[in-house]
Amino acid sequence: MAKVLVTVAPEVMPDDHLKAIGMITYKHATLDYAMENVIWGLLGLDILDGRCLTPHIAARVRMDIIKSLVHQHFSQTTPEAITKLAAISSRMDAVTKSRNDSVHGLWVKGNGSNPMRIVSKARGKPVAYIEALDSKTLMAEAVEIEQVTNDFLALFLDLGVITLDQNGDR
Repeated sequence: MAKVLVTVAPEVMPDDHLKAIGMITYKHATLDYAMENVIWGLLGLDILDGRCLTPHIAARVRMDIIKSLVHQHFSQTTPEAITKLAAISSRMDAVTKSRNDSVHGLWVKGNGSNPMRIVSKARGKPVAYIEALDSKTLMAEAVEIEQVTNDFLALFLDLGVITLDQNGDR
């Protein structure tokens, strides 16, 4: 097996693409924080104690914790919460994959007007793909992350796990 060093020349990304990738990153950070808040609420932790715990937990594990706690606390009284959470969790998986591809993929100049995203995966079977994406498609991904976050928070507002602050924020 040969050792190969690949050098990629940096390309200037169009501002609209950079803005869209930034929005994807920002919206997903909001989703991560929402998951932390829900764990704190389900465990009865205040923000100070919660911040000592949840930053050390990967997103996949956070969702497993949330699913377990929802089952523990609501399976008898509100079983539909488990079904709703499963649907939201599936959507979270999809937006997280998209976010990871956009944030961790390599962006290079495309043949047309849109940059191309190169994504490589190596879990089990190595896979790589290249796709050209316009900024509107990327911005739509950010909007979907925001909608998933809102639906996730709405479920836990309805269950009384979290509340709105005085400014109407969650």
